[in-house]
Amino acid sequence: NITTFLSDFSGCLKLKNLYLRHASLPEGFKEDFNRIDSYTSAEVFFNFVPKKTVYDGVEYIFSDDTNNYEVSIYVPDKSVIQSNFTTLRSSVTFDGVDYTVTKMLDDCFSGASRLANLTIPDSIKYIGDGALRGTKISSISLPTSLISLGNNVFDDCSSLREIKAKNINSGFSDSNGILFKIEDGKKKLLRCPENYPSSVTITGEVTEIDAGAFKNCKNISTVLILSEQITEIKESTFENCIYLSGITLPDSIQSIGENAFKG
Repeated sequence: NITTFLSDFSGCLKLKNLYLRHASLPEGFKEDFNRIDSYTSAEVFFNFVPKKTVYDGVEYIFSDDTNNYEVSIYVPDKSVIQSNFTTLRSSVTFDGVDYTVTKMLDDCFSGASRLANLTIPDSIKYIGDGALRGTKISSISLPTSLISLGNNVFDDCSSLREIKAKNINSGFSDSNGILFKIEDGKKKLLRCPENYPSSVTITGEVTEIDAGAFKNCKNISTVLILSEQITEIKESTFENCIYLSGITLPDSIQSIGENAFKG
């Protein structure tokens, strides 16, 4: 048991760190570990070291949930991502076993200013907050398996002209490059790309516009909202739309959020 395991370190006075590399930890481990001082007088602490493998500067990190391995993507040094980087792996091999890549972690590529093209594999189910923020991508296709899309994923993507999505099961879709999601029968406008090339008409089936949906859309001059189902213009919806000269709101609008038209 774990107590017997820890007692094996008795008398290791110079032991400072105990690393268990992706070990399967038995129930009660933490409680037993807190009693390690009874086995050694050294200041010992547990430090879990996750498995990871690296391709082209991208870390593929393995986490263990009851031995069902999940592989996540993260780029610790954004400067290694050059303009010719285009593709993420859908699976990686570790210790001779192939694992499917399912997640892009928060801020995965955030600040990778040379990243201009990216193919996200269909294995990706989760894209974290700010995952593509500040990149130079001009077009992006969301994977068909996508379940969850984080906040601010496309913020400060000043070159982005279109977001493509065709995921019937999870409700993500696009209309002329603008991203929507249908959930519980309601259609929400999630994000208009910042470099969207034309004016926008929001048709009657749209029930909600997400906060910041048009933030920094520098080319849009007019917006026509036809849907009477929309009752609110949320915070920062049209913030920094510097060339927006005209907007038509329906009579159904009851409130306008903070900084909705700032800038």
